[in-house]
Amino acid sequence: MSNRKIKIALLLGAGISLPSGRPSTDEITERILSGENVLRTEDEIYRLNSPPDFYRGESDEYIPRILAFLKRIKTEIDGYYSIRRRKHKTNYEDLYYVAGQLYDNETGEYDNPAVQALRDKIMLDPDIQSLLVGWKDHIYLFYEAVNYISDVACGMFPGDPSGLSHFGFIEDVCKDGDISNVDIFTLNHDKDLESYLRKKGVHFVDGFEEIQDEAFFRWNADLFDYGGSKIRFFKLHGSINWFWFRRDMKSAYSVLIPKGGFWNKNPFFSDRPIILLGTFNKMLDYLGGIFIELYGQFHNSLKITENLIVCGYGFRDKGINQEIVNWVNSSTNNMMIIVEPNPDNIRNTARRAISNRIDEWENERRVCIIPNGIESASWNDIKSIVTNGGRK
Repeated sequence: MSNRKIKIALLLGAGISLPSGRPSTDEITERILSGENVLRTEDEIYRLNSPPDFYRGESDEYIPRILAFLKRIKTEIDGYYSIRRRKHKTNYEDLYYVAGQLYDNETGEYDNPAVQALRDKIMLDPDIQSLLVGWKDHIYLFYEAVNYISDVACGMFPGDPSGLSHFGFIEDVCKDGDISNVDIFTLNHDKDLESYLRKKGVHFVDGFEEIQDEAFFRWNADLFDYGGSKIRFFKLHGSINWFWFRRDMKSAYSVLIPKGGFWNKNPFFSDRPIILLGTFNKMLDYLGGIFIELYGQFHNSLKITENLIVCGYGFRDKGINQEIVNWVNSSTNNMMIIVEPNPDNIRNTARRAISNRIDEWENERRVCIIPNGIESASWNDIKSIVTNGGRK
Protein backbone atom coordinates (compact mmCIF):
# COMPACT_ATOMS: atom_id res chain seq x y z
CA MET A 1 0.00 0.00 0.00
CA SER A 2 1.20 3.52 -0.77
CA ASN A 3 2.01 6.05 1.92
CA ARG A 4 -1.15 7.96 1.02
CA LYS A 5 -3.73 7.65 3.76
CA ILE A 6 -7.22 6.63 2.68
CA LYS A 7 -10.53 8.05 3.81
CA ILE A 8 -13.43 5.59 3.97
CA ALA A 9 -17.16 6.23 4.21
CA LEU A 10 -19.60 3.46 5.10
CA LEU A 11 -23.32 3.54 4.37
CA LEU A 12 -25.22 0.92 6.35
CA GLY A 13 -28.85 -0.15 6.15
CA ALA A 14 -31.28 -2.42 7.98
CA GLY A 15 -29.69 -5.56 6.57
CA ILE A 16 -26.70 -5.28 8.89
CA SER A 17 -28.92 -5.92 11.93
CA LEU A 18 -30.62 -9.08 10.68
CA PRO A 19 -27.80 -11.49 11.73
CA SER A 20 -28.22 -10.37 15.35
CA GLY A 21 -31.89 -11.35 15.30
CA ARG A 22 -33.36 -7.92 14.76
CA PRO A 23 -36.75 -7.97 12.98
CA SER A 24 -36.99 -7.66 9.21
CA THR A 25 -39.18 -5.12 7.45
CA ASP A 26 -41.78 -7.84 6.87
CA GLU A 27 -41.80 -8.81 10.56
CA ILE A 28 -42.26 -5.21 11.69
CA THR A 29 -45.07 -4.75 9.18
CA GLU A 30 -46.84 -7.91 10.33
CA ARG A 31 -46.65 -6.84 13.97
CA ILE A 32 -48.01 -3.40 13.17
CA LEU A 33 -50.92 -4.80 11.18
CA SER A 34 -51.75 -7.42 13.80
CA GLY A 35 -51.64 -5.17 16.86
CA GLU A 36 -50.57 -8.22 18.85
CA ASN A 37 -49.73 -7.35 22.48
CA VAL A 38 -49.72 -3.63 21.72
CA LEU A 39 -51.19 -1.31 24.34
CA ARG A 40 -51.77 2.43 24.42
CA THR A 41 -50.53 3.45 27.84
CA GLU A 42 -51.40 6.47 29.95
CA ASP A 43 -48.55 8.50 28.46
CA GLU A 44 -50.23 8.13 25.03
CA ILE A 45 -47.47 5.86 23.72
CA TYR A 46 -48.18 2.55 22.01
CA ARG A 47 -46.05 -0.05 23.76
CA LEU A 48 -45.33 -3.70 23.19
CA ASN A 49 -45.79 -6.17 26.04
CA SER A 50 -46.23 -3.38 28.61
CA PRO A 51 -45.88 -4.22 32.31
CA PRO A 52 -49.16 -4.51 34.24
CA ASP A 53 -48.69 -1.26 36.13
CA PHE A 54 -49.37 0.74 32.94
CA TYR A 55 -52.91 1.98 32.42
CA ARG A 56 -54.58 -0.02 29.65
CA GLY A 57 -58.08 1.38 29.48
CA GLU A 58 -57.75 3.22 26.16
CA SER A 59 -56.28 0.40 24.08
CA ASP A 60 -59.67 -1.01 23.08
CA GLU A 61 -60.75 2.46 22.02
CA TYR A 62 -57.73 3.24 19.85
CA ILE A 63 -56.04 0.16 18.45
CA PRO A 64 -59.00 -1.51 16.68
CA ARG A 65 -59.77 1.78 14.90
CA ILE A 66 -56.15 2.26 13.87
CA LEU A 67 -55.80 -1.31 12.60
CA ALA A 68 -58.95 -1.01 10.52
CA PHE A 69 -57.73 2.28 9.05
CA LEU A 70 -54.27 0.90 8.24
CA LYS A 71 -55.74 -2.15 6.55
CA ARG A 72 -57.94 0.16 4.47
CA ILE A 73 -55.04 2.26 3.21
CA LYS A 74 -53.02 -0.92 2.68
CA THR A 75 -55.68 -1.98 0.18
CA GLU A 76 -55.03 1.24 -1.76
CA ILE A 77 -51.25 0.78 -1.64
CA ASP A 78 -51.51 -2.88 -2.69
CA GLY A 79 -53.63 -1.85 -5.66
CA TYR A 80 -51.12 0.76 -6.72
CA TYR A 81 -48.13 -1.55 -6.60
CA SER A 82 -49.97 -4.42 -8.30
CA ILE A 83 -49.80 -2.26 -11.42
CA ARG A 84 -46.59 -0.28 -10.92
CA ARG A 85 -44.20 -2.73 -9.29
CA ARG A 86 -45.66 -6.16 -8.85
CA LYS A 87 -42.75 -7.49 -6.84
CA HIS A 88 -43.15 -4.83 -4.17
CA LYS A 89 -44.81 -5.92 -0.94
CA THR A 90 -46.51 -3.17 1.03
CA ASN A 91 -44.60 -2.48 4.23
CA TYR A 92 -44.89 -0.28 7.29
CA GLU A 93 -42.87 2.50 5.66
CA ASP A 94 -45.47 2.71 2.88
CA LEU A 95 -48.26 2.80 5.45
CA TYR A 96 -46.52 5.55 7.38
CA TYR A 97 -45.97 7.60 4.22
CA VAL A 98 -49.62 7.48 3.14
CA ALA A 99 -51.05 8.02 6.63
CA GLY A 100 -48.62 10.91 7.10
CA GLN A 101 -49.63 12.48 3.80
CA LEU A 102 -53.28 12.34 4.79
CA TYR A 103 -52.53 13.93 8.15
CA ASP A 104 -50.26 16.65 6.72
CA ASN A 105 -52.82 17.50 4.06
CA GLU A 106 -55.64 17.83 6.58
CA THR A 107 -53.63 19.98 8.95
CA GLY A 108 -52.22 22.17 6.18
CA GLU A 109 -48.62 21.20 6.95
CA TYR A 110 -48.07 20.38 3.27
CA ASP A 111 -50.47 21.29 0.48
CA ASN A 112 -51.07 18.25 -1.67
CA PRO A 113 -54.11 18.45 -3.99
CA ALA A 114 -53.44 14.93 -5.28
CA VAL A 115 -54.11 13.49 -1.82
CA GLN A 116 -57.60 14.99 -1.56
CA ALA A 117 -59.18 12.39 -3.85
CA LEU A 118 -57.69 9.56 -1.79
CA ARG A 119 -58.85 11.22 1.41
CA ASP A 120 -62.41 11.54 0.09
CA LYS A 121 -62.45 7.95 -1.16
CA ILE A 122 -61.34 6.58 2.19
CA MET A 123 -63.60 8.80 4.28
CA LEU A 124 -66.67 7.84 2.24
CA ASP A 125 -66.06 4.19 2.98
CA PRO A 126 -68.83 3.10 5.41
CA ASP A 127 -66.38 0.96 7.36
CA ILE A 128 -64.14 3.97 7.97
CA GLN A 129 -67.09 6.19 8.86
CA SER A 130 -68.15 3.64 11.45
CA LEU A 131 -64.76 3.97 13.15
CA LEU A 132 -65.51 7.56 14.05
CA VAL A 133 -68.93 6.99 15.61
CA GLY A 134 -68.79 8.17 19.21
CA TRP A 135 -65.10 9.00 18.83
CA LYS A 136 -63.00 11.91 17.62
CA ASP A 137 -62.58 13.29 14.10
CA HIS A 138 -60.71 11.73 11.18
CA ILE A 139 -57.68 14.01 11.60
CA TYR A 140 -57.12 12.51 15.02
CA LEU A 141 -57.36 9.04 13.49
CA PHE A 142 -54.64 9.93 10.97
CA TYR A 143 -52.49 11.37 13.74
CA GLU A 144 -52.81 8.34 16.00
CA ALA A 145 -52.12 5.96 13.12
CA VAL A 146 -48.80 7.69 12.39
CA ASN A 147 -47.82 7.55 16.07
CA TYR A 148 -48.88 3.92 16.33
CA ILE A 149 -46.62 2.86 13.43
CA SER A 150 -43.67 4.77 14.83
CA ASP A 151 -44.11 3.48 18.38
CA VAL A 152 -44.49 -0.17 17.41
CA ALA A 153 -41.52 -0.01 15.03
CA CYS A 154 -39.34 1.45 17.82
CA GLY A 155 -40.67 -1.05 20.33
CA MET A 156 -39.38 -3.96 18.27
CA PHE A 157 -35.75 -3.04 19.02
CA PRO A 158 -35.44 -3.48 22.80
CA GLY A 159 -32.12 -3.87 24.61
CA ASP A 160 -28.78 -4.97 23.20
CA PRO A 161 -28.63 -8.36 21.45
CA SER A 162 -25.76 -10.66 22.32
CA GLY A 163 -24.74 -11.75 18.82
CA LEU A 164 -22.90 -8.83 17.28
CA SER A 165 -19.73 -10.48 15.98
CA HIS A 166 -20.86 -9.92 12.38
CA PHE A 167 -19.81 -6.29 12.81
CA GLY A 168 -16.18 -7.45 12.85
CA PHE A 169 -15.31 -6.11 9.42
CA ILE A 170 -16.45 -2.61 10.47
CA GLU A 171 -14.27 -2.88 13.57
CA ASP A 172 -11.35 -3.84 11.32
CA VAL A 173 -11.92 -0.77 9.13
CA CYS A 174 -11.90 1.49 12.17
CA LYS A 175 -8.71 -0.03 13.60
CA ASP A 176 -6.73 -0.09 10.34
CA GLY A 177 -3.74 2.24 10.65
CA ASP A 178 -3.70 2.83 6.88
CA ILE A 179 -7.08 4.54 7.08
CA SER A 180 -6.94 8.21 8.02
CA ASN A 181 -10.66 8.83 8.53
CA VAL A 182 -13.78 6.68 8.77
CA ASP A 183 -17.26 8.17 8.45
CA ILE A 184 -20.01 5.71 9.35
CA PHE A 185 -23.50 6.59 8.11
CA THR A 186 -26.25 4.29 9.26
CA LEU A 187 -29.97 4.34 8.44
CA ASN A 188 -30.80 2.10 11.41
CA HIS A 189 -32.64 3.22 14.52
CA ASP A 190 -31.20 0.56 16.82
CA LYS A 191 -28.10 0.96 18.98
CA ASP A 192 -26.38 -2.29 18.03
CA LEU A 193 -23.40 -1.09 16.02
CA GLU A 194 -22.36 1.71 18.35
CA SER A 195 -22.71 -0.66 21.33
CA TYR A 196 -20.46 -3.18 19.60
CA LEU A 197 -17.80 -0.62 18.71
CA ARG A 198 -17.69 0.72 22.27
CA LYS A 199 -17.29 -2.81 23.65
CA LYS A 200 -14.37 -3.31 21.26
CA GLY A 201 -12.66 -0.13 22.43
CA VAL A 202 -13.28 1.82 19.22
CA HIS A 203 -13.48 5.53 19.99
CA PHE A 204 -15.80 7.54 17.79
CA VAL A 205 -17.67 10.83 17.74
CA ASP A 206 -21.44 10.59 17.35
CA GLY A 207 -22.38 14.23 17.97
CA PHE A 208 -23.37 13.75 21.62
CA GLU A 209 -21.36 14.98 24.58
CA GLU A 210 -21.68 14.02 28.22
CA ILE A 211 -22.61 16.96 30.42
CA GLN A 212 -21.11 16.98 33.88
CA ASP A 213 -23.66 16.41 36.65
CA GLU A 214 -26.46 15.95 34.09
CA ALA A 215 -28.40 12.75 33.44
CA PHE A 216 -28.04 12.89 29.69
CA PHE A 217 -25.77 13.26 26.67
CA ARG A 218 -26.50 16.43 24.63
CA TRP A 219 -26.30 16.92 20.87
CA ASN A 220 -23.44 19.17 19.76
CA ALA A 221 -22.73 19.07 16.02
CA ASP A 222 -19.40 20.88 16.54
CA LEU A 223 -18.00 17.62 17.89
CA PHE A 224 -17.84 16.26 14.35
CA ASP A 225 -15.22 18.91 13.57
CA TYR A 226 -13.42 19.10 16.90
CA GLY A 227 -14.14 15.78 18.60
CA GLY A 228 -10.63 14.42 18.29
CA SER A 229 -11.37 11.08 16.64
CA LYS A 230 -10.73 9.74 13.15
CA ILE A 231 -14.05 7.89 13.33
CA ARG A 232 -17.35 9.75 13.07
CA PHE A 233 -20.74 8.07 13.49
CA PHE A 234 -23.90 9.49 11.94
CA LYS A 235 -27.43 8.11 12.38
CA LEU A 236 -29.18 9.66 9.38
CA HIS A 237 -32.64 8.42 10.38
CA GLY A 238 -32.40 9.11 14.11
CA SER A 239 -32.36 6.66 16.98
CA ILE A 240 -34.62 4.93 19.47
CA ASN A 241 -32.73 6.69 22.29
CA TRP A 242 -32.85 10.27 20.93
CA PHE A 243 -35.42 12.61 22.49
CA TRP A 244 -36.39 16.27 22.41
CA PHE A 245 -36.02 18.23 25.63
CA ARG A 246 -36.30 21.78 26.93
CA ARG A 247 -36.00 22.93 30.50
CA ASP A 248 -39.14 25.09 30.48
CA MET A 249 -41.65 26.68 28.13
CA LYS A 250 -39.25 29.51 27.24
CA SER A 251 -36.17 27.38 26.53
CA ALA A 252 -34.99 26.17 23.12
CA TYR A 253 -35.27 22.50 22.25
CA SER A 254 -32.25 20.23 22.54
CA VAL A 255 -31.71 16.64 21.42
CA LEU A 256 -30.60 14.36 24.24
CA ILE A 257 -29.73 10.77 24.96
CA PRO A 258 -31.03 10.19 28.50
CA LYS A 259 -29.44 8.08 31.18
CA GLY A 260 -31.77 5.78 33.05
CA GLY A 261 -35.21 7.19 33.85
CA PHE A 262 -34.39 10.82 33.16
CA TRP A 263 -37.56 11.46 31.13
CA ASN A 264 -39.83 10.36 33.96
CA LYS A 265 -38.81 13.41 35.97
CA ASN A 266 -39.07 16.05 33.26
CA PRO A 267 -42.44 17.26 31.89
CA PHE A 268 -40.68 18.94 28.96
CA PHE A 269 -39.03 15.72 27.80
CA SER A 270 -40.60 14.01 24.78
CA ASP A 271 -41.81 10.45 25.23
CA ARG A 272 -41.48 9.58 21.54
CA PRO A 273 -37.99 8.98 20.03
CA ILE A 274 -36.65 11.12 17.19
CA ILE A 275 -36.64 8.89 14.12
CA LEU A 276 -37.48 9.13 10.43
CA LEU A 277 -39.98 6.69 8.94
CA GLY A 278 -41.74 6.50 5.62
CA THR A 279 -40.64 6.72 2.01
CA PHE A 280 -40.66 9.93 -0.02
CA ASN A 281 -41.56 12.07 3.00
CA LYS A 282 -37.94 11.68 4.13
CA MET A 283 -36.90 14.06 1.34
CA LEU A 284 -38.68 16.83 3.26
CA ASP A 285 -37.73 15.49 6.69
CA TYR A 286 -34.04 15.81 5.84
CA LEU A 287 -34.53 19.58 5.78
CA GLY A 288 -35.64 19.98 9.39
CA GLY A 289 -34.31 19.80 12.92
CA ILE A 290 -31.29 17.65 13.62
CA PHE A 291 -31.63 15.90 10.27
CA ILE A 292 -30.55 18.83 8.13
CA GLU A 293 -27.21 18.76 9.95
CA LEU A 294 -26.86 14.99 9.52
CA TYR A 295 -27.79 15.02 5.85
CA GLY A 296 -25.38 17.91 5.28
CA GLN A 297 -22.62 15.88 6.91
CA PHE A 298 -23.35 13.01 4.50
CA HIS A 299 -23.17 15.36 1.53
CA ASN A 300 -19.94 17.01 2.70
CA SER A 301 -18.28 13.72 3.61
CA LEU A 302 -18.85 12.28 0.15
CA LYS A 303 -17.34 15.37 -1.45
CA ILE A 304 -13.94 14.51 0.06
CA THR A 305 -14.24 10.71 -0.11
CA GLU A 306 -13.22 8.44 -2.97
CA ASN A 307 -14.30 5.17 -1.35
CA LEU A 308 -17.86 4.39 -0.23
CA ILE A 309 -18.66 0.96 1.22
CA VAL A 310 -22.37 0.09 1.24
CA CYS A 311 -23.75 -2.81 3.26
CA GLY A 312 -27.28 -3.84 4.22
CA TYR A 313 -28.89 -1.03 2.21
CA GLY A 314 -31.50 -1.74 -0.48
CA PHE A 315 -31.17 1.62 -2.27
CA ARG A 316 -34.80 2.55 -1.57
CA ASP A 317 -34.26 6.01 -0.02
CA LYS A 318 -34.52 8.57 -2.81
CA GLY A 319 -32.68 11.29 -0.90
CA ILE A 320 -29.75 9.03 -0.09
CA ASN A 321 -29.71 7.61 -3.61
CA GLN A 322 -29.48 11.06 -5.16
CA GLU A 323 -26.41 11.86 -3.12
CA ILE A 324 -24.83 8.58 -4.24
CA VAL A 325 -25.59 9.21 -7.92
CA ASN A 326 -24.15 12.72 -7.75
CA TRP A 327 -21.06 11.43 -5.97
CA VAL A 328 -20.35 8.50 -8.32
CA ASN A 329 -20.73 10.75 -11.36
CA SER A 330 -18.65 13.59 -9.92
CA SER A 331 -15.27 11.91 -10.36
CA THR A 332 -13.83 8.88 -12.13
CA ASN A 333 -11.78 8.28 -8.97
CA ASN A 334 -14.87 7.63 -6.87
CA MET A 335 -15.73 3.98 -6.27
CA MET A 336 -18.60 2.34 -4.41
CA ILE A 337 -18.13 -1.16 -3.00
CA ILE A 338 -21.45 -2.89 -2.30
CA VAL A 339 -21.59 -5.85 0.10
CA GLU A 340 -24.74 -7.67 -1.02
CA PRO A 341 -25.38 -11.44 -0.78
CA ASN A 342 -27.82 -11.31 -3.71
CA PRO A 343 -26.59 -8.80 -6.31
CA ASP A 344 -29.75 -9.22 -8.39
CA ASN A 345 -31.61 -7.44 -5.59
CA ILE A 346 -29.90 -4.20 -6.61
CA ARG A 347 -31.08 -4.55 -10.19
CA ASN A 348 -34.59 -5.73 -9.30
CA THR A 349 -35.62 -3.79 -6.20
CA ALA A 350 -33.45 -0.66 -5.98
CA ARG A 351 -34.96 2.58 -7.18
CA ARG A 352 -34.30 3.33 -10.81
CA ALA A 353 -31.71 6.01 -10.14
CA ILE A 354 -29.46 3.15 -8.99
CA SER A 355 -30.78 0.05 -10.78
CA ASN A 356 -30.61 1.70 -14.21
CA ARG A 357 -26.96 2.63 -13.71
CA ILE A 358 -25.48 -0.27 -11.77
CA ASP A 359 -24.28 -2.30 -14.79
CA GLU A 360 -22.73 0.76 -16.43
CA TRP A 361 -20.94 1.67 -13.20
CA GLU A 362 -19.62 -1.87 -12.80
CA ASN A 363 -18.22 -1.85 -16.33
CA GLU A 364 -16.50 1.47 -15.63
CA ARG A 365 -15.10 0.20 -12.29
CA ARG A 366 -17.01 2.84 -10.39
CA VAL A 367 -18.88 0.06 -8.56
CA CYS A 368 -17.71 -3.31 -7.27
CA ILE A 369 -20.25 -5.76 -5.84
CA ILE A 370 -19.11 -8.34 -3.28
CA PRO A 371 -21.67 -11.20 -3.14
CA ASN A 372 -21.54 -11.65 0.64
CA GLY A 373 -23.59 -10.70 3.65
CA ILE A 374 -22.08 -8.61 6.42
CA GLU A 375 -21.35 -11.70 8.55
CA SER A 376 -18.94 -13.04 5.90
CA ALA A 377 -17.51 -9.72 4.71
CA SER A 378 -13.73 -9.39 5.02
CA TRP A 379 -12.02 -6.03 5.42
CA ASN A 380 -8.84 -7.44 3.90
CA ASP A 381 -10.74 -8.38 0.74
CA ILE A 382 -12.47 -5.01 0.57
CA LYS A 383 -9.25 -3.16 1.24
CA SER A 384 -7.53 -4.93 -1.65
CA ILE A 385 -10.30 -3.73 -3.97
CA VAL A 386 -9.88 -0.18 -2.71
CA THR A 387 -6.16 -0.20 -3.29
CA ASN A 388 -6.42 -1.89 -6.70
CA GLY A 389 -8.84 0.58 -8.19
CA GLY A 390 -11.89 -1.68 -8.22
CA ARG A 391 -10.19 -4.89 -9.34
CA LYS A 392 -11.02 -7.89 -7.18
